[in-house]
Order: sequence, then C-alpha cells, then structure tokens
Amino acid sequence: MKNQPNISKLIESGESETLEFKISFGKEVLETVCAFANTKGGIIIIGVSDDVIVQGVETGKETLQNIQNQIKQGIQPNVIPEVYSTENDGKLLIIINVDEFPVKPVSFKGRYFKRINNSNHLLDINEIANLYLKTFNLSWDSYPYPSSSIADIDKEKVYSFIEKVNKEERFSLPSDFESSLLKLKLIKENKPTAAAMLLFATHALNYKIHIGRFKSPTNIIDDKQIEDTLFEANNQALKFILNYIKVSFELADRSNEGVNEGVNEGVNEGVNELHKTIKKYPNNKTPFYSGKLNVPVKTIERWIKTLKEKNLIEFKGSPKTGGYFVK
Repeated sequence: MKNQPNISKLIESGESETLEFKISFGKEVLETVCAFANTKGGIIIIGVSDDVIVQGVETGKETLQNIQNQIKQGIQPNVIPEVYSTENDGKLLIIINVDEFPVKPVSFKGRYFKRINNSNHLLDINEIANLYLKTFNLSWDSYPYPSSSIADIDKEKVYSFIEKVNKEERFSLPSDFESSLLKLKLIKENKPTAAAMLLFATHALNYKIHIGRFKSPTNIIDDKQIEDTLFEANNQALKFILNYIKVSFELADRSNEGVNEGVNEGVNEGVNELHKTIKKYPNNKTPFYSGKLNVPVKTIERWIKTLKEKNLIEFKGSPKTGGYFVK
C-alpha cells in the first residue's frame, strides 16, 4: 500500500482538482475515477458530504473488493485504483486513490471526463482525439510506479528469477540486481515500473489473481483468489492446478510378465482399473465394464481407446458376441 495521506488535513482542505467527497459509492464516484485518471489523478473520500461533514460509511467483508471490481468493470481501459478503509473521528471512511492513467482517454459507459477545479467535465471530440494521440502505443505497466523506489523491490525474488532464467538458457541476465532490471526495462527514471512492482514488490499490491476449476462452461468451482506479487502468485497458482491433476503410478506386476507395465507410466488411475477389470472379466463389452466400475460408458470408451493405443488390449470375436481381452 502506498503512503497513506493525512485524511484529516485532506478533509479540512476541501474539494479540489485532485480531491472529491462523496457520501456513498455510486455512478458519480465512477465518473470521478474516470476524470482523475484522465487528468492528474486524485483521491476520493467516501463518507464525507459536500459541505465537509464526516458521516462515515458501513462496510461488509467484501465491500472494498466489490468497489474495486465495479471500477475495473465500469472504466475502460481497466483502471485499478488503490481502495482501502480508514477511521476519522471514530467514523469509517473509504479511500479511493486514483493515479493518472498513462493510456488515455479513459471512459465510463462510453463517456469521457476530465477534472477542472473541483468538478468533472465531459471531454469534447477534439480533446478525446488529442489524448489518444499523446498516449498511442504506450502501456500502463511500462510507466514508473507512483510513490515507489528501488527499495520497494524484493532483491531475493529478483535473484531467484535471474537464476531460473539463466538456468533455462533462453536468454541471459547479468547477476547484478539493478543491471538485470535495467536490461528488462523494469526501471525508468530511477524508479521501478508498474511491471516491476507487480512482479517483484516487497509486499503484495492491491491486485488479485482469480483461479478456479470449470465444472461446466459457465460454472466455476473451487475458486481461489491469490493476493501476492506475480512472481509468488505464479507458484501458488501452479500448486492449485497440480492439486487437481490426478495421475497414478503403479509398480509393474512382474508375476504377470509385466502386462501392466505400459499402463503404469503416466496413465491415470481409471485406465489402470479398467485394465485390471478386463483381465479379470475378459470377453465383455463397454456396458459391462461401465457397470463394474460405476463410471459412464463414454468414459469407458475413452479409457479403452487409451489401452488400445498402447497395444495392451484387443477385441476378439464378432461385434455381437465378442469382447475385450488383455494382450
């Protein structure tokens, strides 16, 4: 989290080109996020009225995340400001810290705003075109990360990355910490870029990776949100994925002259079970094995295809009276 401003002093200073008060989160807050992103950035304090009375807000467990999600979904390109809560005079306030966005213009529901004094104004077509031309071909992650320094980069993470890159020999990085960051263009104006902070910051930034399993094209189960730098989050994501990849290995049955050996190396547990079942109950068809193993016929058909490709079973006899046998 960036250095938090003195909220009491901000409230006393009143609304300005970079400061806005709102009683609650809504459409006007999104317009202000858009305006700040298109101008010089700014801070929105939710829980303070226009006449500078601190009223506070009520929040739930997911309030801050929901606000950030609505901003991300409502603003194009995606602006992801820092959102956090703080107390002032015993009342809870929500702070939205918006940086000037490098890729302009930013829009909300197809409308483009800029900040003038203490209010939001719509951009005209010429202003929109000029903003676009100024930022053409530039991306957010290539800019210096606001309020950051080299001290915010975790050297151990960088050294670990250097070691992995040089070990794979796809390209080489110098062993020196800053030299590698410069070669990767992760330092600009003596500051880490947004990409450098996302990858190697000493602390997790206010961004999350959402990962889950698809039970169907529209139904996600076992979902998990990972809040960490990308370097660490990648490891957590891989662990999550590997937990749901079930591969079985079995020792070859030497007493049966190794008939299972071809199945053992990387074929899943279900295929192994089918192979054993065919050996025990030969000369039967797919529906029989489906009933024995209590799995769908379609699954049995896939497993049979795998066993046949490995030349471990064969079908003998006519289509009506024949069945599968272990070779």
